[in-house]
Amino acid sequence: MLRSSTTTGSPAAAHDDVLLTAIEAGAFFGVAPGTIRVWKKRGLLTEAGMRGRAKLYRFSALALAERTARTTTGYHTQRFARVRGGE
Repeated sequence: MLRSSTTTGSPAAAHDDVLLTAIEAGAFFGVAPGTIRVWKKRGLLTEAGMRGRAKLYRFSALALAERTARTTTGYHTQRFARVRGGE
């Protein structure tokens, strides 16, 4: 579930405030939650907070990490493959 830490501001700024767990982010980006944790371990992500015991990540940071991982490692997420027509 997408959650925003604030409800005011511009739409672009509100998108940056959306916080996701690794499970939620994995489901959205079409990768395993472990992949999100690998991105963090490789320094592509930093935690934005906690929800209970779950670490939270900003949507904008996740999108950047996905783009960086895709361009530097050559992998394609399921989401990206759907957009590109299943290549």
